[in-house]
Order: sequence, then structure tokens, then C-alpha cells
Amino acid sequence: MPAETQTIADYVARARLSDLPDAVRHEGVRAFLNWLGCTLGGCRHEIVETVDCTLGEFSGPADSTVIGRQHRYDMFLASCLNCMSSSVYTFDDTHAEAIVHPTGPVASAVFALAERHGNSGADDVRKLQRRVRGRPRHVVPYVSRIERMRREMRSQAGCLN
Repeated sequence: MPAETQTIADYVARARLSDLPDAVRHEGVRAFLNWLGCTLGGCRHEIVETVDCTLGEFSGPADSTVIGRQHRYDMFLASCLNCMSSSVYTFDDTHAEAIVHPTGPVASAVFALAERHGNSGADDVRKLQRRVRGRPRHVVPYVSRIERMRREMRSQAGCLN
């Protein structure tokens, strides 16, 4: 594991809620509420329905909630469906600084793990806040490169937007 990754992982694993600045705690709550709203908004999208109908029969123990749906599945499928629901209507790729945010997959996994282990909602938000705080700052310079590549691919494909 690269040293930078190990440093971030160590910080995230050790951090307590009291270690986090107020601004980070505030952004963690905002990120969680944004994820929850997006998940509810996308939970009935046709692609989520398709994956649900296709993979549901292969689920393990039904111990995790799929938000906005009547089914419960194993934590892996529930996380997948919740993450898909949260991102189906997002337009992160149109906002260069947002294309690297981790809330969808991280919150979906944290939610399923917390439900399985009986953690409180505060524990969930704290884990998400630590991840938001642990976001590598060295990613931002690469965002403009990624956006340039996307624009190039779009123009080659004949897309204007």
C-alpha cells in the first residue's frame, strides 16, 4: 500500500468525532442527507428495477435495507442498489470538482454495515465525515485532466454536451 494511502487509512481508522472540525462535521451531515435524498429520488429508476429483478434471486441473507424499496437483500446487493439509486440522477461529471466525491459508494456501504452491526445513525455519519475529511487533496489537480479527456471523448463521439 502506498505511504499516502496508509496515512489516510490510519487517520480515518483512528479519528474520533471530537477530532473533526465543525466544518467537517457539518459537511458530513450535508453529504449524508444529500445521499439519502438522491437515493430516494432514484430508487424507482428503470435501471435500479432491472438490477433488482435480475440479481435479487442471488442475494444472500436479507439483512440490509434497500432504501425506498420493499425488498431487503444481503449487504452487498443492498449497497449496490442504494449506490445506483443515489447516482442515477446525479450529474457529477458536469462539475469538475465533484467527479471524485465518494459519498454514493461510501454511504451505501456504511449504511449496510451499520445496519448489519446495529450501529447508530450517529456512528454512520461519523464514518462518513471521516471519509470526507480523509479525501486526498492531491486528487484535485487530476480533475482538470479527467475533464479534458471527457470533453475530448465527447467531441470524438459527436456529442456536444
